[in-house]
Amino acid sequence: MRRWSSTSRIASLYKYLWSIPLPGHLLGLATAMSTACLFSVIFIGKLMEELLPVALGIYIPLLVNYIVSRFRIGLLNFRRLNQITIIAMAFIAFGLLPLLTPFGAILSPMILGFGVFIRVIVTLTLAERDYHKILPPLIAAMSCELLPPITLSQNHVFKLTLISSYSIGFISALLLFLILSESRVRKISLMRYLTATLALILNGERKPLEDVAESFDDKSKIEVDLLIFRKHYSLEPKLVVVIPGFHPGPFRDFGSSGLPYMIADELDKIGVDVIFFKGLSGHSNNIISMNDCRRIAEKIVEVVKNSQRLTFRSCIGLPIALHSGMAKASLITLGDSKLLLLTLHPNGMEDIPPSILNGVEDESLIVVDCHNSFSNEIRELEGNSVSKLREIIEVASNIRQTGEEKLNVGYSWIRPPPYPLEDGMGPLGVSALTICSDKRLMAIIALDGNNALPAVKEEIVKRLRDFDFQIIEVLTTDTHIVNGLKLGGRGYHPLGEVIPPKSLAEDAFKAVSDALEKLESMEVSRVRLRFNGVRVMSERFLSEAEKMVMKGLRLFILFATAAPLLSAILTLLA
Repeated sequence: MRRWSSTSRIASLYKYLWSIPLPGHLLGLATAMSTACLFSVIFIGKLMEELLPVALGIYIPLLVNYIVSRFRIGLLNFRRLNQITIIAMAFIAFGLLPLLTPFGAILSPMILGFGVFIRVIVTLTLAERDYHKILPPLIAAMSCELLPPITLSQNHVFKLTLISSYSIGFISALLLFLILSESRVRKISLMRYLTATLALILNGERKPLEDVAESFDDKSKIEVDLLIFRKHYSLEPKLVVVIPGFHPGPFRDFGSSGLPYMIADELDKIGVDVIFFKGLSGHSNNIISMNDCRRIAEKIVEVVKNSQRLTFRSCIGLPIALHSGMAKASLITLGDSKLLLLTLHPNGMEDIPPSILNGVEDESLIVVDCHNSFSNEIRELEGNSVSKLREIIEVASNIRQTGEEKLNVGYSWIRPPPYPLEDGMGPLGVSALTICSDKRLMAIIALDGNNALPAVKEEIVKRLRDFDFQIIEVLTTDTHIVNGLKLGGRGYHPLGEVIPPKSLAEDAFKAVSDALEKLESMEVSRVRLRFNGVRVMSERFLSEAEKMVMKGLRLFILFATAAPLLSAILTLLA
């Protein structure tokens, strides 16, 4: 059985993060669920005559939530505290109902014990280093809920159920939290890693995770290829195609996720357009230092700004279509360089590993990972796919073609896109590059997203069929700025999942139409930049992170299972 990479195994756990998808502080919903809990406690505990003290006990945690939210305790705020209260009250309200059945002494403490465990471990996790500050108000809130029912009710089983559930659930969660806090890899606790990740996902705070990642970082060499275009006989650059060797991840604007936009903004300041194609990279090429990101962006702008010193050529070769099994490619010779666009479409594909170029000595070859065919079944490329892509690369590296025809290039974009980040489209929107040689038309459409369903390319090709293009290629930038914006599920939407493929095809049609109108004679120069000593999220970090996460998951399952079982056993024994 094949073992997934560290990144894939960590990402597979993303769906277990949860949230309540409603706006506001959730106070109304928390009050309503507390009321449902109150009715359940009164009815099951036969406490109709003790309504006031029981009601005060149930509603006081809402006041505690407000008071705690006035202080800065970890990642806790009023909404998250109310969210935890909603879940806790739901477990109590429905967990007591089995006491009306013959199996209530077993089922109720199991449900309530699990609910208390979840409540406490989530609260402590969000507090993390400030857990000692949240423990007193947490204990106070739980005591207010617990004391009136167990002191006033005459239902013996009801009282034992509450006592065993609250005590076992609390102790189990606290013990798990302390174990995870003391479980360290290279001086970083598992709990610290988890809360640093949550700080970025929940609050957009990058610094905690940067500090964690830097303790595991490797220094690596990052290459970035540039194709710089300018008008024929002009000295001013007009357009840059950036093919980065860094990976635009891991999520949100952490690491190098935001680097393409930093580059685009800096080039825009000097009046130069930019389009990004995905180079060969994986998550071990995520840059974690903002200083390195700024260094790369500044160097690219410097090279483009001083490009009059470079050698430009205004020629293009005939486009060539290549294929090997499921692998396909378009080869375009631009000046002295060969642009190879690789895809497995319509078969599923993920990041093409940089190692695929091992042994390839053709320095003129620039390989682009189209990253344009998403499948839930594919987390990473396997041997057969990689070998077929490698065969195409070897063929392309042996092709010697002299560009004899004049180069004409047009560029256009739809930016910013008419879609929110949560739907899967990044700020660079839809870009179109049209290339013409002796009336042979080629179009490359770049969508700023993390992969795309196969239907997206199919719809775009269908929409552009009247243009008589010899080659149409659709690619995504693999931006991870769209990742981790919402909790649950996969953590992002590939293009075409929320945004209809037909809408993307229409946007591509508009961009391509505009790019064709802007076709003009151009010349191109290729630059390969090499950056040494770049701090990346190394394989070592990813491996250690996976070990920590999987260890934490096993401990969580163990304690989450033990808490309800021990609650039921304690109730029965008492």
